[in-house]
Amino acid sequence: MVVVATTEAVEPERPAQRLAGFALAEAAPGEATEVTVDLPDRAFETWDESTGGWVRRPGHYELRAARSAADPRLTLPLRED
Repeated sequence: MVVVATTEAVEPERPAQRLAGFALAEAAPGEATEVTVDLPDRAFETWDESTGGWVRRPGHYELRAARSAADPRLTLPLRED
């Protein structure tokens, strides 16, 4: 399984990283495989109590591809304007 998480500027009421998407893949030991993980818009949105809806927050994010949340293998910086 490949897990993709997003991170953003740390705010006390929000988690340091959130699950954005995942995909299942099989590969033999030592074998490489390509996996596509589709990320929905909601992966970059947070709930806004004042508006009562989901909003996209600008800022610097980092995408992390991993086998688990504790084992990131690939990171990609992302800026949302």
